Amino acid sequence: RVNGSLGKLTLVDTPGPNEAGQGHLKGVVKKQLQQAAAIVVVVAPTQKDGEAFAEIRSWVHNARVHNGVPLYIFLNKFDEMRKAERKTENVALLCRSLFPDIPLEDGRVLTVEGSAFPTCAFPALLANKAIRYLENEGKLPHPNNNSWVLDFAEKVFGQLLADEKIKEGNLKEFRAGSDNLWAQSLMESPLN
Repeated sequence: RVNGSLGKLTLVDTPGPNEAGQGHLKGVVKKQLQQAAAIVVVVAPTQKDGEAFAEIRSWVHNARVHNGVPLYIFLNKFDEMRKAERKTENVALLCRSLFPDIPLEDGRVLTVEGSAFPTCAFPALLANKAIRYLENEGKLPHPNNNSWVLDFAEKVFGQLLADEKIKEGNLKEFRAGSDNLWAQSLMESPLN
């Protein structure tokens, strides 16, 4: 809020490293990074290597140096990492290796400390859809017309029980499952 009125927030979803190789999109990404007041990078552990990501990393680095903007990193697909790797300290170390600290001339240091978050976007999407349907409709939609319902049930109940649980239609189990899935997505922390 500024002077009692709501501030302006614009989120710009730029092409990612896999798309940035398409010539004309590189200019779009560079321009948006130079104009950004903050940068949010969403990266999966498997996407951190390669020439395309190195180029994006360089552009982000330059934007941060020239504009002094904060960087937030969402390490996505955290649930797909091996259990031994899914530790908070691993997230911080990996993100710091991708985007090292930048000392600025004015004495400030741009760091990712406290700005790197493990996330699981697909479970968050499924949980959010289920929560909204249960709140608004009092039930989940039929899976024949909404294939995400099967994905939701498999994530919550496992592959063996998914079909059975959908047939049972136990709203209490669906609500508890969607809340648990949302918590497992780890999205609450970066959103806050």
